[in-house]
Amino acid sequence: MSVKNNSYVVGFIIVFLMSTLITKSQSLDYDKIKDDVNKIKQINKNTLFNYSGGISANTIFTGGDGNIGRSPFSYYLNGNVNLNIAGLVDLPFSFYITNAGKGFTYPSTPKYPTMPNRFSINPKYKWIQLYAGDVSMNFSSYTLSGRQFRGAGVVLSPKGGFKFSAMGGRIQQDVAIGTETTLPAYKRFGYGTKIGVEKTKYKLGLIIFAAKDYENSLAVKPDSVNVFPQKNLVISANGSYMPSKNFEISAEYATSALTKDSRDTTTSVFEGNNLLKNVFSVKNSTTFYNALKANLNYKYKNSVIGVGFERIDPGYQTMGGYYFNNDFENITVNFAQPFFNSKGNLSGNLGYQHDDLNHDKMGGTNRTIGSVNVTFVPNKKLFFMGSYSNFSTIMYIKPQFQDLSQQVQFQNITMQDYSQISQTAIFSVNYNMKKTEKKIQSLNLNLSFFDAADRQGGVVRFGSASQLYNGAASYTMIFVPKSISITAALNGTYNTIGKNDFVTFGPTISVSAKLFKKITSNFLTSYNQSAKGSTIQQSALNSRFSLGYQLKNKHNLNVTLLSQFLNLQLPNKTNTQVVTFGYNYTFSKKQK
Repeated sequence: MSVKNNSYVVGFIIVFLMSTLITKSQSLDYDKIKDDVNKIKQINKNTLFNYSGGISANTIFTGGDGNIGRSPFSYYLNGNVNLNIAGLVDLPFSFYITNAGKGFTYPSTPKYPTMPNRFSINPKYKWIQLYAGDVSMNFSSYTLSGRQFRGAGVVLSPKGGFKFSAMGGRIQQDVAIGTETTLPAYKRFGYGTKIGVEKTKYKLGLIIFAAKDYENSLAVKPDSVNVFPQKNLVISANGSYMPSKNFEISAEYATSALTKDSRDTTTSVFEGNNLLKNVFSVKNSTTFYNALKANLNYKYKNSVIGVGFERIDPGYQTMGGYYFNNDFENITVNFAQPFFNSKGNLSGNLGYQHDDLNHDKMGGTNRTIGSVNVTFVPNKKLFFMGSYSNFSTIMYIKPQFQDLSQQVQFQNITMQDYSQISQTAIFSVNYNMKKTEKKIQSLNLNLSFFDAADRQGGVVRFGSASQLYNGAASYTMIFVPKSISITAALNGTYNTIGKNDFVTFGPTISVSAKLFKKITSNFLTSYNQSAKGSTIQQSALNSRFSLGYQLKNKHNLNVTLLSQFLNLQLPNKTNTQVVTFGYNYTFSKKQK
């Protein structure tokens, strides 16, 4: 059966299920629909259409001798409007304009007949969601996964647990051979449906997606650059089951049939076991792929433990996505455990992944990652948080000419291994020194450590490792009645990269206050020095001041001044000033 016939089958299933669903909905929700009709009859002209949204405009002026690559003047204008009809249907619109380009997402009118490059409208009525124009939908990570298409789609979620989604449209525009900066491509259309049932103890779902390239969309065939018209059919089944409220099993299995040249007329016989071989026309260039993912989670009181498994065949792909991870097997374990009467929580995970499932690559890679997170709140004044993660990647590379030089059939093969190891540790503590109706004082300390190294043959060589240590301490005082906040902080970083050592340190002061009830002000300044060994390489003084004014809860005016003085070895000194003016307006009309 060809993809064209498959498309007819998919279309028939979509129409049948939609008609069945509509008939079922009419019988079950007749009284509700009747009430909605009565409500619409009672709506007068003043409440038929309601809207809400906002407009913002910003201008940015940049000066100084350090603004290399920046435009001296730029502006941004953007807005959004949501039109509501009778309290039942939502129509969102948006636009943006800058001096670097413009884009619109509003419907064409006789007065403005030019259509934008990207246009979409997504009206919604209760449990009915429609998509039209340039939109994207997501069925699952193995089928239709965020692929943008020009067409239409629908998502139906009525009461009772039945779910239905469908889409159809052009998922790829044709591009003629010889076009600059891009590869040639055939015009591609795709169609899909997702059907599901969700109950308290179980969930079941079925996904069907088909796509095909149109050979006649290109006058000159780009065979010379290995671009051929393709066709694809993918089916996925997923589900979950909860035998008890503390135990859940979930899984998804997907299989994809892809013909890499649909012009191939020779029929091939697929000797493996795949359910698509009976409904998909198998050619010499047809390949079948499989993907499987399963999870098991168990919860006892407040403790949680889970196990996951995922396997994706080498080369797995469908026409419903831009990129798919493939050729790997992944096993993960996770847990969470509270302690000290839920004042603290311990959680972690451990995972192992490897590729080269068919053992046909020149080398293989495996990865191991583990992490532990701890939070502890002994009282209202103290908060502790810590985490540690370890990530390692090992690559096995077969020596060149290994197969040719092997003298004995079962001779042990010596593999060269290269590994990358990284560790990250973070510790944070917050202490509320004082909290009254008039004043709040707090201290915060953050420490972090990062280590990365390349290891070959079990040895980390000199210059192939780097570490980063960072520490930051801050003190904050808030005067509650006057809405004034003052923060003083000190930050330091020590970094070793290869054979070099770098140190960066400096203080920061910030003040925020509310003036005249409607004006907010913020001031921040920081000074940092960077040194390589004992030599200071650069120093930077950054300052930012901003004012904001609110009028009638709808209009917001703000201005921000940013200044940076940078002292470098070469060139000697630079300075940059940036001034931003902004205006925001929000509006709405609601039913009375």
